[in-house]
Amino acid sequence: MKQITDSIIKRIAFIGNYLPRQCGIATFTTDLCEAVAEEYKGTACIALPVNDTEAGYEYPPRVRFELTEKDIESYRRAADFLNINNVDMVSLQHEYGIFGGKAGSYILTLLRELRMPIVTTLHTILRDPNPDQRRVLEEIVSLSDRVVVMSKRGAEFLQSVYHVSPEKIDLIPHGIPDVPFVDPSFNKDLFGVEGKSVLLSFGLLSPNKGIENVIAALPAILEKHPNVVYIVVGATHPHVIQNEGESYRLSLQMLAHEKGVEGNVIFYNRFVALDELNQFISAADIYITPYLDAAQITSGTLAYTLGAGKAVISTPYWYAEEMLADERGALVPFSDPQALADQVIDLLANESKRHAMRKRAYLFGRDMIWPQVARRYMETFEHARTEHHHFAAAEFAIKPLDKRAWELPPLKLDHLRHLTDHTGILQHAVFTIPNYREGYTTDDNARALMVSVLLDELGNKEAAELATRYLAFTWYAFNSETRRFRNFMDYQRNWLEESGSDDSHGRALWALGAVLGRSTAPTLHDMASRVFQQSLLAILETTSPRAWAFALIGIHEYLGRFAGDRRASQVQEELAGRLLALYQNNRAAGWNWFEDRLTYCNAALPHAMLLCGESIPNVAMTEAGLESLNWLADLQRSDTEGRHFVPIGSNGFYPQGGERARFDQQPVEAQAMVSACLEAYRITGNKKWHQDVRCAFEWFLGRNDLHLPVYDPTTGGCRDGLHPDRPNENQGAESTLAFLQSLLELRLAESVGHPNEHAHDERSFPGTISTPQT
Repeated sequence: MKQITDSIIKRIAFIGNYLPRQCGIATFTTDLCEAVAEEYKGTACIALPVNDTEAGYEYPPRVRFELTEKDIESYRRAADFLNINNVDMVSLQHEYGIFGGKAGSYILTLLRELRMPIVTTLHTILRDPNPDQRRVLEEIVSLSDRVVVMSKRGAEFLQSVYHVSPEKIDLIPHGIPDVPFVDPSFNKDLFGVEGKSVLLSFGLLSPNKGIENVIAALPAILEKHPNVVYIVVGATHPHVIQNEGESYRLSLQMLAHEKGVEGNVIFYNRFVALDELNQFISAADIYITPYLDAAQITSGTLAYTLGAGKAVISTPYWYAEEMLADERGALVPFSDPQALADQVIDLLANESKRHAMRKRAYLFGRDMIWPQVARRYMETFEHARTEHHHFAAAEFAIKPLDKRAWELPPLKLDHLRHLTDHTGILQHAVFTIPNYREGYTTDDNARALMVSVLLDELGNKEAAELATRYLAFTWYAFNSETRRFRNFMDYQRNWLEESGSDDSHGRALWALGAVLGRSTAPTLHDMASRVFQQSLLAILETTSPRAWAFALIGIHEYLGRFAGDRRASQVQEELAGRLLALYQNNRAAGWNWFEDRLTYCNAALPHAMLLCGESIPNVAMTEAGLESLNWLADLQRSDTEGRHFVPIGSNGFYPQGGERARFDQQPVEAQAMVSACLEAYRITGNKKWHQDVRCAFEWFLGRNDLHLPVYDPTTGGCRDGLHPDRPNENQGAESTLAFLQSLLELRLAESVGHPNEHAHDERSFPGTISTPQT
């Protein structure tokens, strides 16, 4: 290939992790950035890494801007930084786990705002993605001008699973250092293994690496080749350290002791620099990747050792099958120490076979060295620049003054803190002062627990402490004798009942399901799981349709992570069947509803139907959910110009055939509509539901019957509703949490969007809301 020493692209930004952070993506991003900078001296290369710790890392000067993994605002700031700094091209390294939000969705917030071409390298391409993973990847591909994969199978998955045009895909191999083809004995003295046959595995250590199978194979290997040593190079993965400590490494050391091979296993427990890593690779006679899972579309460690001309033995994960084809390596079954031992013994005994394998691997790797890969990337960058079209005219769109857009209100937790003490969140307030006389409820602490889970998803630092407090209250509320939750507690911490309302039981299950399905804090999971499992069956004894709906939303959250739980699925099917039967029995001309009256938290019923229709799946449930929610949304619009949100009033509600109450209007009604309509939009992609989301949320901000805000931006609290002539100035827990839940769900939805929407259509974000007209 002819070397190109200059390019029309003068400034490239590389987004991904970056050294000295210890992970494979950091190594790849750093190597790619440096390789392009070295090959194209006239092109400025800058890096934007993602920090997973508050302290960050001691980055080199090439790093110009740092993102904070769980802070969505940092992604917006990064987009602004790139847009104003004359960046010609963005090279994104995508791996779900390095970005914040559900399935790494925060990166979409950045990509949607960029004005320059985007080339995305996909480090993980799942054959069986969950709905969130599919949505995120499909939108990333939509926002990218070109996508890079590192294996043929990755390209096949993009086309067959995600329906990406092959014209948009470039296959560029994983880059590797350019090292000479040397005899393994050359560097063995550096590690004190002269005269030994060296088996090597390297990379950040974690339980999915399968190192235990190599150790289990060693006794059989040593019986034939007693001079073998097995070197395991690499620190334990930082996230494994954080959650599990060194338990995996200790288990490997114990296994080596049990097998009597501890003298033949050497652990180098640290992250090694490239030069030292190359020395380790050079000293290896056989490199082994004994991974446990087939679903790995690329591997930097395998690419490095293949390109260095090593004899490689691997389990048949996707990337290994492709790279080691044509006798460039040997494959053994997953978790089969005996097959692994047989293959090692054969290669050590057959030197000519081993060296022929090495030579084939080394020659194959010549196209993978970084200078070659850098040129291939520059070709892709220039191709993307030529065909760039994704930056839409939205930047230049004319916005009528009376329809100008504005951002969601800033998150303010002052009043939530004021209402929360060491027991939990207090039920009521007199104006903004907590009302001790009214004590606490499980209902409100469950709401607060849900809000804290959403805060955690958005990377809020207070989330863990708040969640712990609200979960502790919910656990204490559970009566193990009745298997029901108590609801009311006085300020002296005395329970006022043995069993609370059906609704409080359903809402507690909703909150516990949210913890188990969404929370990233494993310290909460054990307690939440215990209470969820013990209280689950009792929901079947309740009679409130709203309790069923609340529980169904929580069960849906839970099954999102634990889909194999048959008992939870059976409860879901039973409750969902009850709701559907109610709808079918009560639905009539002009009355598309589940009961013969509309009361409170009405939108929770169609919300539950939509979730169940998708997850069970059941088309009739989805249709019932959409039909009833559409009817409710239309019913709760004013007849005046602007059609603002008018929830069913609590002073009499709305009996079928009777008079509808206009007041009092409660914040929980707006929150229920926001949640349900967001789900309807997620399922259908129909912008009509975004209009309904905005309509309901703007009720908090002053687009309502009184033209007065219910949300108080000075405290972060929310007034307890609207009377016919004035707001209720008390700011209790239910109202404040209703506003916070709506705001946080909108922020999370803003980070995910919908794959069918144009990325730069301003109207497609729930986060872009019309200014209230007063």
